[in-house]
Amino acid sequence: TVQALKSGAIRFACEQPDSGHNHPRNLFVWRSNLLGSSGKGHEYMLKYLLGTDSGIQGEALGSSEGIKPEEVEWQSAAIEGKLDLLVTLDF
Repeated sequence: TVQALKSGAIRFACEQPDSGHNHPRNLFVWRSNLLGSSGKGHEYMLKYLLGTDSGIQGEALGSSEGIKPEEVEWQSAAIEGKLDLLVTLDF
Protein backbone atom coordinates (compact mmCIF):
# COMPACT_ATOMS: atom_id res chain seq x y z
CA THR A 1 0.00 0.00 0.00
CA VAL A 2 2.83 2.40 0.85
CA GLN A 3 4.56 1.75 -2.47
CA ALA A 4 1.30 2.29 -4.38
CA LEU A 5 0.74 5.62 -2.58
CA LYS A 6 4.29 6.73 -3.34
CA SER A 7 4.04 5.79 -7.00
CA GLY A 8 0.62 7.43 -7.39
CA ALA A 9 -1.19 4.20 -8.31
CA ILE A 10 -3.69 4.84 -5.49
CA ARG A 11 -4.67 8.19 -4.06
CA PHE A 12 -6.24 9.46 -0.87
CA ALA A 13 -10.03 9.83 -0.87
CA CYS A 14 -9.71 13.50 0.17
CA GLU A 15 -8.03 14.25 -3.19
CA GLN A 16 -11.17 13.19 -5.09
CA PRO A 17 -14.14 14.14 -2.87
CA ASP A 18 -16.73 13.89 -5.68
CA SER A 19 -15.68 10.46 -6.87
CA GLY A 20 -18.39 7.82 -6.57
CA HIS A 21 -16.11 5.60 -4.48
CA ASN A 22 -15.19 8.21 -1.88
CA HIS A 23 -18.38 9.01 -0.04
CA PRO A 24 -20.35 7.15 2.62
CA ARG A 25 -23.29 5.00 1.55
CA ASN A 26 -24.82 4.57 5.02
CA LEU A 27 -25.46 7.24 7.63
CA PHE A 28 -26.61 6.48 11.16
CA VAL A 29 -27.87 9.49 13.11
CA TRP A 30 -28.29 9.20 16.87
CA ARG A 31 -30.47 11.75 18.66
CA SER A 32 -30.14 14.52 16.11
CA ASN A 33 -32.19 16.09 13.36
CA LEU A 34 -29.78 16.52 10.44
CA LEU A 35 -32.49 17.27 7.91
CA GLY A 36 -34.15 19.90 10.03
CA SER A 37 -32.93 22.34 12.64
CA SER A 38 -29.65 20.59 13.54
CA GLY A 39 -28.28 20.44 10.00
CA LYS A 40 -26.78 23.68 8.77
CA GLY A 41 -27.32 23.98 5.05
CA HIS A 42 -30.02 21.32 5.02
CA GLU A 43 -30.85 22.16 1.38
CA TYR A 44 -27.48 20.74 0.39
CA MET A 45 -28.07 17.65 2.53
CA LEU A 46 -31.37 17.05 0.79
CA LYS A 47 -29.89 17.40 -2.68
CA TYR A 48 -26.48 15.79 -2.40
CA LEU A 49 -27.02 13.18 0.31
CA LEU A 50 -30.61 12.11 -0.36
CA GLY A 51 -31.13 13.24 -3.97
CA THR A 52 -34.51 14.87 -3.31
CA ASP A 53 -35.92 18.23 -4.35
CA SER A 54 -34.15 21.04 -2.55
CA GLY A 55 -34.43 24.76 -2.04
CA ILE A 56 -30.95 25.66 -3.30
CA GLN A 57 -31.15 29.07 -4.92
CA GLY A 58 -27.60 29.67 -6.12
CA GLU A 59 -25.73 28.09 -9.00
CA ALA A 60 -23.26 25.28 -8.48
CA LEU A 61 -19.63 26.32 -8.57
CA GLY A 62 -18.99 23.88 -11.42
CA SER A 63 -21.38 25.74 -13.73
CA SER A 64 -19.71 29.10 -13.12
CA GLU A 65 -16.34 30.35 -14.24
CA GLY A 66 -15.26 31.23 -10.68
CA ILE A 67 -12.07 30.24 -8.93
CA LYS A 68 -11.98 26.53 -8.14
CA PRO A 69 -9.80 24.61 -5.66
CA GLU A 70 -6.48 23.36 -6.97
CA GLU A 71 -5.66 20.87 -4.21
CA VAL A 72 -8.40 18.41 -5.19
CA GLU A 73 -9.58 16.91 -8.45
CA TRP A 74 -12.53 19.03 -9.59
CA GLN A 75 -15.64 17.55 -11.20
CA SER A 76 -18.15 20.00 -12.65
CA ALA A 77 -21.19 17.76 -12.05
CA ALA A 78 -21.60 16.75 -8.42
CA ILE A 79 -23.17 13.42 -7.52
CA GLU A 80 -26.68 13.75 -6.10
CA GLY A 81 -28.27 11.21 -3.79
CA LYS A 82 -25.13 9.66 -2.32
CA LEU A 83 -26.75 7.74 0.52
CA ASP A 84 -28.24 4.30 0.13
CA LEU A 85 -29.39 4.10 3.76
CA LEU A 86 -30.23 6.78 6.33
CA VAL A 87 -31.15 5.53 9.80
CA THR A 88 -32.35 7.88 12.54
CA LEU A 89 -32.13 6.52 16.08
CA ASP A 90 -34.47 8.59 18.23
CA PHE A 91 -36.26 7.42 21.31
